[in-house]
Amino acid sequence: MTQSISTKLYQWCGLLLCLMGTIFSSAAIASQTVRIKVDTLNVRANPSTQASIIGTVTAGQVYVSIDNRSGWRRIWFDSRTGWISNSYVSQASRKSKKVKVGSLNIRSGPGTHYRTVGQTSRNAEWAVAETRGGWDKIYFGGNQRWIYGKFLNNPNPPRPPKSNAGFIQLPAQGKGFYSTKPANRSWGLPRLVYGLQKSSLAWHRDHSNWGKIGIGDLSLKHGGRISGHVSHQRGEDVDIRLIRRDGASKGTTIYQKNYSSKRSLEYIKKYLKKHFEVDLIFFNDNKVFSMLPSHSGKRYGDCRKKPGATGVAYVMCWPNHHDHFHLRIK
Repeated sequence: MTQSISTKLYQWCGLLLCLMGTIFSSAAIASQTVRIKVDTLNVRANPSTQASIIGTVTAGQVYVSIDNRSGWRRIWFDSRTGWISNSYVSQASRKSKKVKVGSLNIRSGPGTHYRTVGQTSRNAEWAVAETRGGWDKIYFGGNQRWIYGKFLNNPNPPRPPKSNAGFIQLPAQGKGFYSTKPANRSWGLPRLVYGLQKSSLAWHRDHSNWGKIGIGDLSLKHGGRISGHVSHQRGEDVDIRLIRRDGASKGTTIYQKNYSSKRSLEYIKKYLKKHFEVDLIFFNDNKVFSMLPSHSGKRYGDCRKKPGATGVAYVMCWPNHHDHFHLRIK
């Protein structure tokens, strides 16, 4: 009898720990807002096409994703969470807010005289589509609904991972940027990582149709030698894709028609210079660089060209920098 009770206790404790682990692992993942790209998309109870359907969402609606697993995203749907296929959503740049009270009514319109259509609980997070008279429009259970903004908090962004070298890790994507390299090559000094996020956000806010900034290699987690580079060892360097005319999230070179020298010049002069204490930028477009390598042996290819009248004082031509900017900060 005693052994049976003990066994059951262990089983229940194990189940509880498993559930707690699931909750905390989901909470540890940074939330994002995602937009539905297809006319109708099923919301399922679990991340599988075999799981039961608990509702549907439609094109243009925006939800908060709190987990991303094996091609599925977990979203706040109504008074619970559900799963949708990652293949049919895109990242959205909407503000999200968390419920800060125990229970909160969801209404059909922006006011207490509108009917209550449901409830949401503490820490549920919603993407805000519009604000009117203190009320926030959200998508709840697949429908346009309203919630009183006084009882919502803007969630604090999670702190990025930090290494013993004092580096932090750049996320794989964010507002205005995307990473082109593996996570283990995306570490840098805080002033570099935060500067990339701020400058990309400003760029995207001012030029939303010009595309996001593609971020390449930074440094390794603890610094030191990184394959393909002599530099990038101290968390002060980053490679950045060139700015294109079509806004596509793809690489290009200064020789291709889709490259925009004008936009690249604006990005370097207005956005990088504003958010960083720039030491040097290596780049081979002679409309952008003002310096040539001091060692004559380095003057070949693009670096034989004379700087143009629009050259920037802190940009130097350097071999093999025809397809990216190399930013080095102080």
